[in-house]
Amino acid sequence: MSINNQKQMWEKSWQSQNYISPEETLYSRFTKKAYRTLKRFIDKEDLLILEARCGTGRLCCLLAENFSKAEITGIDFTPGSLEIANKLKQYLDVKNVEFKEGDLFKLDYPDEYFDVVFNSGVLEHFPLDKANNYNDALREMIRVLKPGGKIIIDVPNWYCFAHTLYKRALKKAGKEYVYGYEKSFKHLELIELFKAHGLVDLKLSAYDSAHGIYRLRGYSLLLKWLGDIVYLIDNPLLESLFGFMLLIKGEKPFKKDK
Repeated sequence: MSINNQKQMWEKSWQSQNYISPEETLYSRFTKKAYRTLKRFIDKEDLLILEARCGTGRLCCLLAENFSKAEITGIDFTPGSLEIANKLKQYLDVKNVEFKEGDLFKLDYPDEYFDVVFNSGVLEHFPLDKANNYNDALREMIRVLKPGGKIIIDVPNWYCFAHTLYKRALKKAGKEYVYGYEKSFKHLELIELFKAHGLVDLKLSAYDSAHGIYRLRGYSLLLKWLGDIVYLIDNPLLESLFGFMLLIKGEKPFKKDK
């Protein structure tokens, strides 16, 4: 899928989500788990934070609410996402977050500017056989990161078998996944990706084992019940293996560490 086609797809998605209440966007079960996992790696000393493709901006807004001394910036390439993000900003009445239109592959910031650069559910949509791929995106995120700063991304977990098998079944049936191309990453694969880009002090986490099942609830009431059961028994060990999203944190080394 080309960047233009991807932009049209996401713009349509954001338009459909524009009527979801701010409460549901900010405080859904999935968002709570995503934010809890991200927040573990954010410190009070992290004063300049960028989300490179912020989507609804929910994570930026929650960070702004909890880290009042930080300056949070979220960029995205679709006006629809920025419209939702600014609604959330207004709803929470946070002043230390700004949303802008921007290009993930050509960030409009100088080298070594931010303390933290992150995104969630983004890099998996850029296959390596395309001109703009996830290596290019990660390289650009690292460029604008200070030495000692943190890169944090999360992507679909290959070991969330409900989601992985669902996408495989769609492909065999000749149907396209709702969000187009999406790569699920294995734990070691994600670690090797960060190592290949010179990042150090890697930490891996995952969250919401039930989400891959629960999001298929429209196909069968049994899947909804199964998702509810997995949610009830979910625990850190289960999440670390089978969580829907796999998050990794790495740090940009100082020159003396290279």
